[in-house]
Amino acid sequence: MEHPSGLTKKKLHAVYLKALGLPHQEIERIARTSADNVTRYLKAYHEGGLASLGVSRNHRPVSSLQPYHDQIKSPFLKQPPHTVSEASHEIEVLTGIKLGPSACRDFMRKRLGMKFRKMAVRTPPLCGGVLTSNNVFNRIAVMPNAWTAAYKLRTRQGTTVPNVLI
Repeated sequence: MEHPSGLTKKKLHAVYLKALGLPHQEIERIARTSADNVTRYLKAYHEGGLASLGVSRNHRPVSSLQPYHDQIKSPFLKQPPHTVSEASHEIEVLTGIKLGPSACRDFMRKRLGMKFRKMAVRTPPLCGGVLTSNNVFNRIAVMPNAWTAAYKLRTRQGTTVPNVLI
């Protein structure tokens, strides 16, 4: 039996064993399948012949984002999103389709081929060695422990920082 699908071979084998006159229990044992499957294979053969045994009825859902694949991938390659929620929002803006975090993560990993990486936080350098309120604000916005970072910068530079930012 030359057929690309192993399942089709199993179906044809079960029908052949039935044609030899074997009982269902023997067909189950030889073909290594269940009684329900043997009944299903034989019923399909009686209704549609050999052609019906080669038809695969596996359901493979297609993503609703597939038509927008290139439209999503090109901006993400130019400027990758920092978080899954940011990526989800960008996809919603580009396509109008709202994704949850898990679905967005799966789409980015499996369909776009992107990987999530932990990135180090980069802070802007001080302007001419002078600590201004803008510099402190930028550093506070990007550092995880903002108050401690601002306090260390203030004491290290020997300058004063407005209390509003601390």
